[in-house]
Amino acid sequence: MAAISHRPPAEAAARRPSALQSFAIWLVRGAAGGWNEERNMWLLVVGLAAIALKYFEVGFVAGLDWWIVLLPFPAAALWWAFADWSGYTARRAMERDDARREDRLERQRDALGLSTRRGGSRRKP
Repeated sequence: MAAISHRPPAEAAARRPSALQSFAIWLVRGAAGGWNEERNMWLLVVGLAAIALKYFEVGFVAGLDWWIVLLPFPAAALWWAFADWSGYTARRAMERDDARREDRLERQRDALGLSTRRGGSRRKP
């Protein structure tokens, strides 16, 4: 009987993305709306891109002042402060929780054979 190894095979380890590749994947998914549906993350992405372009002196960004390049960061902070103050963040969280709860209840009803979707409108509790 062969010994069982809990280590992943060498080829599986070789296929894992590097830290830079993982960051790039995270960044691309986030820009496509994968950061928990946060719509204001684009300000941070724009800020990071502007810093990189300024640092490496690429394009017109190289000629901009640093305070202009760094503007997306305080803008993001102001947006987050406003979103928390206005209740927007809490409303979005409650809407997500309600949608998850409805999906979970519907899956449980389907599993029990008690699906309530019959083409008519269903009253909310």
